Amino acid sequence: MKEADFLKKVGIYSRYLTQFLNDGDVPKILDAIKELEEIRQQAEKEKVE
Repeated sequence: MKEADFLKKVGIYSRYLTQFLNDGDVPKILDAIKELEEIRQQAEKEKVE
């Protein structure tokens, strides 16, 4: 996984998470956290370049 791709994906979900936190939408917050964890695991497995 290229570093730019990793940062782009994390940035998108970070914005989602911020919006959901502002809205108080707990299910969407939990989904965003789950997606971020999956991205982290994928990057760890593939090694960020």
